[in-house]
Amino acid sequence: PSPDNGNNTNTNAFQNNFFAQITSIANNLKTRFDNLPLHRACYNASEQDIKDSLTNEAAQQTDRFNLNPLHILASNPNATIEMIKLVADQYPDAVAKADNAMRMSPLHFASVNPGEHVIEFLPHLVPLTTSDNVRLGCTIQNMDSQTPTVLSILYNPNNDVQQHLFKYQQCEVSEFGGKEYQDRVRGLEEWYLNHIAQMLPPDHTLSLLEQHGWVQFVSGVVEPATAQKICNFIGDLEKCTRPLAQELADAKDDENRKAIDVAVEEVQSALIERLYSTEEKLKLKVEKEKKEAERKKKEVERKKKEVERKKKEMERKKKEAEERKERKVESKETEVERKEKEVERKEKEIQSLLAVRKKTTKEDMCTDCVIS
Repeated sequence: PSPDNGNNTNTNAFQNNFFAQITSIANNLKTRFDNLPLHRACYNASEQDIKDSLTNEAAQQTDRFNLNPLHILASNPNATIEMIKLVADQYPDAVAKADNAMRMSPLHFASVNPGEHVIEFLPHLVPLTTSDNVRLGCTIQNMDSQTPTVLSILYNPNNDVQQHLFKYQQCEVSEFGGKEYQDRVRGLEEWYLNHIAQMLPPDHTLSLLEQHGWVQFVSGVVEPATAQKICNFIGDLEKCTRPLAQELADAKDDENRKAIDVAVEEVQSALIERLYSTEEKLKLKVEKEKKEAERKKKEVERKKKEVERKKKEMERKKKEAEERKERKVESKETEVERKEKEVERKEKEIQSLLAVRKKTTKEDMCTDCVIS
């Protein structure tokens, strides 16, 4: 149906406006990479053109959608690891840029890229730090509060991509509505724990990125079933050897938080049970109780300060109310005085008018007597 219920004149105007907008969008897309040769080279996935146009300045430029060349290349199914390295190495901070309308980083675009080489270049888009110390690329959320891991589960059928992202930044079953996606997450959790079991020291140690992923995993568990899976894994003497359990307990994330300190209570207890003797557990228990007592003391002090702050705030408001009341009374008194003076002034005017009128009347009477 037409937008104007059959009015041909308005229909034509609507259609003309609609087609004008479509034409404008098409023209914008055609000219999107004008004067941006590196963007165009990344769009065409031409390694030679990338080399020819690659400069530090060009790598930092953005198009009209505020996307840098690495955004464009990361979303290209024909991109290769060589191309990604060329652009990313030229401007390392580009991997963390997400200041576009969608708040998408290059890793977000790569997470939904169906290209066959994506799994090869993903590691170059998940930096531990950049020159300005921004967050890990895998932790950045888009405008819908989705990490690259979440996007890959939703839109990328490539299981390798999902696994690679999951081991650095996990997500919860509760973040997904459909059973299909929830099952994918459960499968990734199983895969991740089996993957961790392969990290047997001293032949293999967790990288900084892998440590970050483990800390995120054990500190962000929401579902009891997931926490139980982790506890079962830690308690499995074959899968989780003591050296591995120790390494997992000591793992630190990008904020230098240690796993055993920030893990959810069930996982923390499982690590302590696995790693410490009875005497050490007792010592830890005492230290934990001491820390808890200190925390409660600080909480009491905080609440006390909060009460004092509120008390002062109430006193301030009471004082302001009294001052407003006084000003209001003073204002009323001033208004009464003004009205009284106004009444006095009018009375004087009336008396003055009456006096003039009386005088005029006497003069008229005298004149009448003379005439008579």
